[in-house]
Amino acid sequence: MHADSPFTIDLRHTAGTEELLCLEAGDAYFKSLGDPEILSAEVRVTIHMSGPRAGVYRIAYHVSGTAETPCDRCGATMTMAVDTDDERYVTSYDSDAEPTDEAPLAQRGDRYDLGHDVFETIALARPLGCSHPQGDCDQGAEDYISGSAD
Repeated sequence: MHADSPFTIDLRHTAGTEELLCLEAGDAYFKSLGDPEILSAEVRVTIHMSGPRAGVYRIAYHVSGTAETPCDRCGATMTMAVDTDDERYVTSYDSDAEPTDEAPLAQRGDRYDLGHDVFETIALARPLGCSHPQGDCDQGAEDYISGSAD
């Protein structure tokens, strides 16, 4: 997904240890994605790997930190706390198992870029109706919405 992704992991090496893998990414990575929903973020991802079983690795991960997203009410940027868990299954490159949408194929050497999955986890953690607390929205936008703008 991204040439300089901080989330590219070696599945074979990481699955062979009981230690958690901790990765971090900041504004530069998320801004480079150019997505209008998550403008930037500062996150830490803690990963626990298992497998492969029948040629499939299980990646369980926890994402914590903050993300910048547009306010649904005024459109100005707001900060959202992120603290969520997710998991991903990935088919080993050397496996006889057929990759699926639920378990995509790893790259040669069993490398996998978890970056898109982390981004999607953050985007899905964004609540419906994500907006500033009452009174903190951009005053110009609030005046326009209420019909009191000049």
